[in-house]
Amino acid sequence: MFYDHKKKEILDFIKECYQLTFDTTFVSIDFQSLLVGFVSVGQDLIPFENKRLGLWGFRSQDTGDIVIETKYDEVGGFNQGISSVRIGQLWGFIDQKGKIVIQPKFDSVDNFTDGVSQVWVRNSHGVFLMNKKGKISVSLIYDDGVVSTGGLFPVRKKKKWGGIDKTGKEIIPFIYDNFYRYGFSEGLCGVEKDGKWGFIDKTRKEVVPFIYDDVNWFGEGLSEVKKDGKYGFINKTGEVVIPFIYKGMRRINYDLDLIGVKKDGNGGL
Repeated sequence: MFYDHKKKEILDFIKECYQLTFDTTFVSIDFQSLLVGFVSVGQDLIPFENKRLGLWGFRSQDTGDIVIETKYDEVGGFNQGISSVRIGQLWGFIDQKGKIVIQPKFDSVDNFTDGVSQVWVRNSHGVFLMNKKGKISVSLIYDDGVVSTGGLFPVRKKKKWGGIDKTGKEIIPFIYDNFYRYGFSEGLCGVEKDGKWGFIDKTRKEVVPFIYDDVNWFGEGLSEVKKDGKYGFINKTGEVVIPFIYKGMRRINYDLDLIGVKKDGNGGL
Protein backbone atom coordinates (compact mmCIF):
# COMPACT_ATOMS: atom_id res chain seq x y z
CA MET A 1 0.00 0.00 0.00
CA PHE A 2 1.60 3.20 -1.15
CA TYR A 3 1.21 6.76 0.02
CA ASP A 4 -0.62 7.85 -3.14
CA HIS A 5 -3.22 5.12 -2.69
CA LYS A 6 -3.70 6.02 0.98
CA LYS A 7 -4.05 9.67 0.02
CA LYS A 8 -6.61 8.87 -2.65
CA GLU A 9 -8.56 6.75 -0.18
CA ILE A 10 -8.85 9.69 2.20
CA LEU A 11 -9.63 12.21 -0.56
CA ASP A 12 -12.43 10.02 -1.91
CA PHE A 13 -13.93 9.66 1.54
CA ILE A 14 -13.85 13.41 2.21
CA LYS A 15 -15.40 14.10 -1.20
CA GLU A 16 -18.14 11.59 -0.52
CA CYS A 17 -18.95 13.04 2.90
CA TYR A 18 -18.79 16.72 2.00
CA GLN A 19 -19.23 16.75 -1.79
CA LEU A 20 -15.97 18.67 -2.09
CA THR A 21 -14.07 19.13 -5.34
CA PHE A 22 -10.37 19.82 -5.82
CA ASP A 23 -10.04 21.32 -9.28
CA THR A 24 -6.84 23.35 -9.31
CA THR A 25 -3.60 23.17 -11.25
CA PHE A 26 -1.66 22.18 -8.15
CA VAL A 27 -3.17 19.85 -5.56
CA SER A 28 -1.36 19.50 -2.22
CA ILE A 29 -2.24 16.85 0.33
CA ASP A 30 -1.67 19.30 3.20
CA PHE A 31 -5.32 19.72 4.30
CA GLN A 32 -4.35 21.01 7.74
CA SER A 33 -7.33 23.35 7.82
CA LEU A 34 -9.55 20.25 7.62
CA LEU A 35 -7.48 17.20 8.47
CA VAL A 36 -5.64 18.17 11.62
CA GLY A 37 -2.56 16.05 12.07
CA PHE A 38 -2.87 14.18 8.74
CA VAL A 39 0.59 15.41 7.71
CA SER A 40 2.97 14.15 10.37
CA VAL A 41 4.65 16.61 12.67
CA GLY A 42 8.20 17.33 11.59
CA GLN A 43 7.64 16.31 7.99
CA ASP A 44 9.14 19.32 6.21
CA LEU A 45 8.36 18.27 2.64
CA ILE A 46 4.90 17.25 1.43
CA PRO A 47 3.92 15.81 -1.96
CA PHE A 48 1.92 17.83 -4.47
CA GLU A 49 0.74 17.18 -8.00
CA ASN A 50 0.96 19.38 -11.09
CA LYS A 51 -2.35 18.26 -12.58
CA ARG A 52 -1.56 19.83 -15.94
CA LEU A 53 1.58 17.69 -16.29
CA GLY A 54 0.33 14.75 -14.25
CA LEU A 55 3.63 14.72 -12.33
CA TRP A 56 4.51 14.91 -8.64
CA GLY A 57 7.06 16.86 -6.62
CA PHE A 58 7.51 18.19 -3.09
CA ARG A 59 6.92 21.57 -1.48
CA SER A 60 7.77 23.00 1.93
CA GLN A 61 5.06 22.43 4.48
CA ASP A 62 5.98 25.71 6.23
CA THR A 63 6.36 28.11 3.29
CA GLY A 64 4.62 26.36 0.42
CA ASP A 65 7.72 26.85 -1.77
CA ILE A 66 8.52 24.15 -4.31
CA VAL A 67 11.63 22.30 -3.13
CA ILE A 68 11.69 19.34 -5.53
CA GLU A 69 10.25 19.95 -9.00
CA THR A 70 7.31 17.94 -10.35
CA LYS A 71 9.09 15.25 -12.36
CA TYR A 72 7.91 11.97 -10.85
CA ASP A 73 5.00 9.80 -11.98
CA GLU A 74 4.22 8.85 -8.37
CA VAL A 75 5.75 9.58 -4.98
CA GLY A 76 5.51 8.21 -1.47
CA GLY A 77 6.30 10.53 1.42
CA PHE A 78 9.46 11.50 3.26
CA ASN A 79 10.37 9.60 6.38
CA GLN A 80 13.85 9.02 7.78
CA GLY A 81 15.07 11.51 5.15
CA ILE A 82 14.09 9.56 2.03
CA SER A 83 10.99 9.04 -0.13
CA SER A 84 9.99 6.48 -2.71
CA VAL A 85 9.43 7.81 -6.25
CA ARG A 86 8.30 6.22 -9.50
CA ILE A 87 9.92 7.16 -12.81
CA GLY A 88 8.16 5.44 -15.66
CA GLN A 89 7.33 1.95 -14.42
CA LEU A 90 10.13 1.62 -11.86
CA TRP A 91 10.45 2.71 -8.23
CA GLY A 92 13.49 4.03 -6.38
CA PHE A 93 14.26 6.46 -3.53
CA ILE A 94 15.41 10.11 -3.30
CA ASP A 95 16.72 12.25 -0.46
CA GLN A 96 15.31 15.63 0.60
CA LYS A 97 17.44 17.43 -2.00
CA GLY A 98 15.96 15.35 -4.79
CA LYS A 99 19.10 13.23 -5.24
CA ILE A 100 18.50 9.60 -6.16
CA VAL A 101 19.91 7.44 -3.35
CA ILE A 102 18.52 4.08 -4.56
CA GLN A 103 18.15 3.73 -8.31
CA PRO A 104 14.66 3.09 -9.76
CA LYS A 105 14.77 -0.64 -10.50
CA PHE A 106 11.83 -2.11 -8.61
CA ASP A 107 8.30 -2.88 -9.76
CA SER A 108 6.93 -1.82 -6.37
CA VAL A 109 8.28 -0.73 -2.99
CA ASP A 110 7.05 -0.10 0.53
CA ASN A 111 7.85 3.18 2.28
CA PHE A 112 10.20 3.63 5.21
CA THR A 113 8.23 4.71 8.26
CA ASP A 114 9.02 5.52 11.89
CA GLY A 115 10.71 2.56 13.54
CA VAL A 116 11.13 0.66 10.27
CA SER A 117 14.75 0.24 9.15
CA GLN A 118 14.04 -2.16 6.28
CA VAL A 119 11.28 -2.37 3.67
CA TRP A 120 10.07 -4.85 1.05
CA VAL A 121 10.83 -4.18 -2.60
CA ARG A 122 9.81 -6.25 -5.60
CA ASN A 123 10.90 -6.88 -9.15
CA SER A 124 10.79 -9.71 -11.68
CA HIS A 125 13.39 -11.65 -9.68
CA GLY A 126 11.37 -11.79 -6.46
CA VAL A 127 10.67 -10.04 -3.16
CA PHE A 128 13.52 -8.50 -1.17
CA LEU A 129 13.97 -6.97 2.29
CA MET A 130 16.14 -3.86 1.80
CA ASN A 131 17.66 -1.21 4.09
CA LYS A 132 18.08 2.53 3.41
CA LYS A 133 21.44 1.98 1.73
CA GLY A 134 19.95 -0.46 -0.78
CA LYS A 135 21.45 -3.55 0.85
CA ILE A 136 19.38 -6.74 0.53
CA SER A 137 19.11 -8.93 3.65
CA VAL A 138 16.31 -11.42 2.90
CA SER A 139 15.20 -12.41 -0.60
CA LEU A 140 13.63 -14.76 -3.09
CA ILE A 141 11.91 -17.42 -0.99
CA TYR A 142 8.79 -15.38 -0.19
CA ASP A 143 5.88 -14.40 -2.40
CA ASP A 144 5.17 -11.11 -0.63
CA GLY A 145 5.78 -9.15 2.55
CA VAL A 146 4.51 -6.08 4.41
CA VAL A 147 6.23 -3.36 6.41
CA SER A 148 6.16 -3.68 10.18
CA THR A 149 7.96 -2.35 13.24
CA GLY A 150 9.89 -3.97 16.03
CA GLY A 151 11.94 -6.32 13.87
CA LEU A 152 9.15 -8.72 12.87
CA PHE A 153 8.10 -8.91 9.22
CA PRO A 154 4.85 -10.53 7.99
CA VAL A 155 5.53 -12.55 4.82
CA ARG A 156 3.61 -14.85 2.49
CA LYS A 157 4.80 -18.26 1.32
CA LYS A 158 2.76 -20.77 -0.66
CA LYS A 159 -0.43 -18.71 -0.20
CA LYS A 160 -0.14 -18.59 3.62
CA TRP A 161 1.14 -15.77 5.85
CA GLY A 162 3.54 -15.94 8.76
CA GLY A 163 6.30 -13.79 10.26
CA ILE A 164 10.11 -13.68 10.19
CA ASP A 165 12.80 -11.60 11.86
CA LYS A 166 15.37 -9.55 9.94
CA THR A 167 17.61 -12.61 9.50
CA GLY A 168 14.81 -14.64 7.91
CA LYS A 169 14.14 -16.83 10.97
CA GLU A 170 10.50 -17.93 11.20
CA ILE A 171 8.79 -16.38 14.23
CA ILE A 172 5.10 -16.81 13.36
CA PRO A 173 4.05 -20.03 11.54
CA PHE A 174 2.56 -19.83 8.05
CA ILE A 175 -1.05 -20.57 8.97
CA TYR A 176 -2.91 -17.33 8.16
CA ASP A 177 -4.82 -16.42 5.01
CA ASN A 178 -3.90 -12.73 5.19
CA PHE A 179 -2.00 -10.15 7.25
CA TYR A 180 -3.03 -6.55 7.80
CA ARG A 181 -1.17 -4.52 5.15
CA TYR A 182 0.78 -2.32 7.61
CA GLY A 183 1.84 -5.13 9.94
CA PHE A 184 2.11 -4.68 13.70
CA SER A 185 1.04 -1.58 15.61
CA GLU A 186 1.15 -1.22 19.38
CA GLY A 187 2.22 -4.85 19.59
CA LEU A 188 -0.76 -6.32 17.70
CA CYS A 189 -1.47 -7.21 14.09
CA GLY A 190 -4.69 -8.03 12.28
CA VAL A 191 -4.69 -11.46 10.62
CA GLU A 192 -7.31 -13.37 8.65
CA LYS A 193 -8.16 -17.02 9.12
CA ASP A 194 -11.09 -18.91 7.59
CA GLY A 195 -12.64 -15.72 6.24
CA LYS A 196 -12.63 -13.73 9.51
CA TRP A 197 -10.19 -11.24 11.02
CA GLY A 198 -8.75 -11.04 14.52
CA PHE A 199 -5.53 -9.84 16.19
CA ILE A 200 -2.39 -11.64 17.34
CA ASP A 201 0.63 -10.45 19.32
CA LYS A 202 4.28 -11.15 18.51
CA THR A 203 4.25 -14.33 20.59
CA ARG A 204 1.57 -15.75 18.23
CA LYS A 205 -1.12 -15.45 20.92
CA GLU A 206 -4.57 -14.73 19.48
CA VAL A 207 -5.56 -11.67 21.54
CA VAL A 208 -8.75 -10.57 19.77
CA PRO A 209 -11.05 -13.34 18.41
CA PHE A 210 -11.55 -13.97 14.68
CA ILE A 211 -15.05 -12.51 14.31
CA TYR A 212 -14.57 -9.39 12.12
CA ASP A 213 -15.06 -8.75 8.40
CA ASP A 214 -12.22 -6.19 8.30
CA VAL A 215 -9.75 -4.54 10.69
CA ASN A 216 -7.34 -1.62 10.84
CA TRP A 217 -4.26 -0.67 12.84
CA PHE A 218 -4.19 0.17 16.56
CA GLY A 219 -3.58 3.78 17.61
CA GLU A 220 -4.05 5.10 21.14
CA GLY A 221 -5.19 1.60 22.08
CA LEU A 222 -8.10 1.51 19.61
CA SER A 223 -8.77 -0.01 16.19
CA GLU A 224 -11.71 0.51 13.83
CA VAL A 225 -13.19 -2.81 12.71
CA LYS A 226 -16.10 -4.00 10.57
CA LYS A 227 -18.69 -6.53 11.68
CA ASP A 228 -21.95 -7.50 9.97
CA GLY A 229 -21.58 -4.62 7.51
CA LYS A 230 -21.16 -1.88 10.15
CA TYR A 231 -18.08 -0.15 11.62
CA GLY A 232 -17.07 0.58 15.19
CA PHE A 233 -14.00 0.73 17.48
CA ILE A 234 -12.57 -1.91 19.80
CA ASN A 235 -9.76 -1.78 22.34
CA LYS A 236 -6.83 -4.19 22.55
CA THR A 237 -8.81 -6.78 24.49
CA GLY A 238 -11.62 -6.80 21.91
CA GLU A 239 -14.03 -4.76 24.04
CA VAL A 240 -16.36 -2.54 21.95
CA VAL A 241 -15.64 1.15 22.65
CA ILE A 242 -17.65 2.76 19.82
CA PRO A 243 -20.70 0.67 18.78
CA PHE A 244 -21.16 -0.86 15.33
CA ILE A 245 -23.60 1.72 13.92
CA TYR A 246 -21.65 3.34 11.06
CA LYS A 247 -21.75 2.41 7.38
CA GLY A 248 -18.29 3.89 6.78
CA MET A 249 -15.38 5.01 8.93
CA ARG A 250 -11.88 6.38 8.29
CA ARG A 251 -9.31 7.33 10.90
CA ILE A 252 -7.99 10.71 9.67
CA ASN A 253 -4.94 10.77 11.94
CA TYR A 254 -3.07 8.47 14.28
CA ASP A 255 -4.03 10.24 17.51
CA LEU A 256 -7.76 9.63 17.01
CA ASP A 257 -8.72 13.28 17.47
CA LEU A 258 -10.32 13.31 14.00
CA ILE A 259 -12.35 10.43 12.55
CA GLY A 260 -14.47 10.42 9.39
CA VAL A 261 -17.74 8.51 9.72
CA LYS A 262 -20.73 7.79 7.51
CA LYS A 263 -24.18 6.96 8.85
CA ASP A 264 -27.48 6.68 6.98
CA GLY A 265 -25.97 8.23 3.85
CA ASN A 266 -24.49 11.26 5.66
CA GLY A 267 -20.86 11.89 6.50
CA GLY A 268 -19.20 13.84 9.28
CA LEU A 269 -16.02 14.27 11.32
